Amino acid sequence: MSTATPSHIDALTGGEGGLGRLRVLGLRMKVWWSKDQLTRALARGESSTDNRELALRAGQLTAKSTRADVASSIDELLEQARRVKPVLSSRVPFDRSKVRAVKGEFSELAVRLRSDAPVRAQGMARVMLLLTDPEKPLYGSGTKVQLLHAIIDATERLDWS
Repeated sequence: MSTATPSHIDALTGGEGGLGRLRVLGLRMKVWWSKDQLTRALARGESSTDNRELALRAGQLTAKSTRADVASSIDELLEQARRVKPVLSSRVPFDRSKVRAVKGEFSELAVRLRSDAPVRAQGMARVMLLLTDPEKPLYGSGTKVQLLHAIIDATERLDWS
């Protein structure tokens, strides 16, 4: 039976075998507990090479599975905006008219996330905040124009140009 560790664990721990696995678990737990702060740091433009926590969070955000999940969330948001607002709902309320006004831009963003082209962590962090932060224009008091600018900004920061 081989005791070799996967290369990604070796890269994070310096190839320390069992002790390294414990450190990786500790790192993953630390990132899970501080994912919101790390996402905000990446959205501000902090480098994912500054520390291991930012590197791991950047990898999580840019993973193909995360991109697909976020694109599906955008599709669901657009579907919800199309429907009549229910009287009672456990969903966080959002301004459906704002979402309908920027449907094209949201759709383009979902297509971009599903593409094979690589994405930058800063852009993914901004997309995540756009969809989850109650102070962003989607849920907050921002205007349709502010929501449009937030979508454009996040989309532009996905690209490596």
